Amino acid sequence: MDQEIREALAAEFSQFFEDEETSTECVISCGDGWTPLIHDLCTKLEALLPQPELHFSSMREMQGTLRISATLPTDEIANLVKETERKSEHTCEICGEPGRLHGGKNDKLMVRCNICWSNYIEA
Repeated sequence: MDQEIREALAAEFSQFFEDEETSTECVISCGDGWTPLIHDLCTKLEALLPQPELHFSSMREMQGTLRISATLPTDEIANLVKETERKSEHTCEICGEPGRLHGGKNDKLMVRCNICWSNYIEA
C-alpha cells in the first residue's frame, strides 16, 4: 500500500492502528485497491465502538486475499472483519475494481480485475 494512503488511514482511524499501551502500530502490506474495503470496515467499527477496544496488528495479502489480524472483542466485530476479508476475494488488490482469484507466476495467488491481470501477464 502506498505510504500516503497508509498514513491517511492511520491518521483517520488512529484508535485502531496504534496501540498506545504497547506502542505498536498496525503493519499494512497489501495493494491500494483494498483501501476502500479497509476504510469501510473502520467506519463501521468506529460507529460500533465508542471507545477503542480493538487494535489491528496487521492487514496483509495472504493466499491472494486480505487477512486482518486483531483481537476481536465481540462476534459482531469478528463478523465484520470476516466480511471484509470475503469482499477482498472479489476485489482487485491493485485498483479496487471487481476481480477474481488468479494463480500467477510461481503459483502465487492474487485477486485481479481483467485489466490488471492482463498487465501482470504481459509484464
